Amino acid sequence: MFTRAKDTNACAWKECLGIEGKSSKRSIRADIAILSEHERNRGRAKLIDIVSSEDAYRRHGTTEDDQGAEIGPIEGMEFLTKEEEKRFPKELKVLAVESSEGIEEEDNSRPKIPPQTTTREPVVEKTVVATNATTKDTTGEPIQQVLEGEPSAVSIEVPTNVAVESSEERKEIASLSFLSSEQTRSVGSEDIPQPKSNEELVQELTLSEAILNQIVAEIIEDLQGKIAEAKTVEEELCSKIAELVSERDKEFKCAEELTASLAEEFWKHEGELTVWAKKLADCESARSPEVECRLMVGSEWRQLQEQLGKAAMRLEELQRRIEKAEAAYRHLRDETTDEMRLRVEKCLRGFTLWELQSIKWLKLDSLERRLGADVSLDDAVTATSDGTAPESSSPRVVEIPRPSL
Repeated sequence: MFTRAKDTNACAWKECLGIEGKSSKRSIRADIAILSEHERNRGRAKLIDIVSSEDAYRRHGTTEDDQGAEIGPIEGMEFLTKEEEKRFPKELKVLAVESSEGIEEEDNSRPKIPPQTTTREPVVEKTVVATNATTKDTTGEPIQQVLEGEPSAVSIEVPTNVAVESSEERKEIASLSFLSSEQTRSVGSEDIPQPKSNEELVQELTLSEAILNQIVAEIIEDLQGKIAEAKTVEEELCSKIAELVSERDKEFKCAEELTASLAEEFWKHEGELTVWAKKLADCESARSPEVECRLMVGSEWRQLQEQLGKAAMRLEELQRRIEKAEAAYRHLRDETTDEMRLRVEKCLRGFTLWELQSIKWLKLDSLERRLGADVSLDDAVTATSDGTAPESSSPRVVEIPRPSL
């Protein structure tokens, strides 16, 4: 895929040559694709056509707007499809703005001279060089085309997944490749621009080609080393694959043996299942009399259950009767004991009253005796005096009443 914007192309070119500060510290190696002779000839022819068209512009005195219209679209736009243009509108705007800024700077740096006497700098288009088919076959890695915005730069293709050279080597190569660009910048900074001849442009192109050839030779050496490493890795992988294949063959053999043993066990289990099926049929045939016996036992069990229920009801009735008899016995016992208590209490009360009455009568008797003795004494005294016997000297019978029971 081609790069879509000028700023991204410049960053990629600086990363490849080790010019950018932060990217120079990285250890990413960029391999530049080998340029074929056919593409080099095409670049030279294109450069000659551009110089000749610039001479024609100078002779006819065309304006810069007409020149830009005749040159064609913005550099790098011809490599984009319609889908890519739709996907990257921001990058296209950036390209248009940068190209317009470059034209304004050139206009400001040039003095105001009539168009017949003005001299313009030669416009150098970037030559887009396709990758060689052999590099795609050998490396097999994705390649990215890098476009540089400098006038003397050549667009090249860079593999993205390759290591970068050291910063010192890249700076030496960059100093040679950017020599022509510094010359063009110094020319642009002068008061009057000086156009370059075709020979100088061809010399710059040959110098850049020599640098590229040197870089390509180094890259070829690196690629050869990588190819050797890849071969060793491939041999190791082949050995590992052979080991894995042997292990898989062993596993397949074990699986086949297991399947055979499983088939034998399956047949054995089928025989056992047939035997058990026969036994089950025999058991079912012998089960019919057992079922009849179970029915007989069930009917008898129901009859016994009914009889037991009746006996339980009778027992409940007997228990009720026993409870009633016990209650009556308790009632009678309580009544007899109460009557006996009352009678005993009455007897005790009568006895106590009799005792009290007897004590009273005894006391009265003793009192009467005392009174009788006193009277007898008085009578005796009187009798002695009169010569008659006393009446109270004869004894009397005293009746004691019995207490009522």
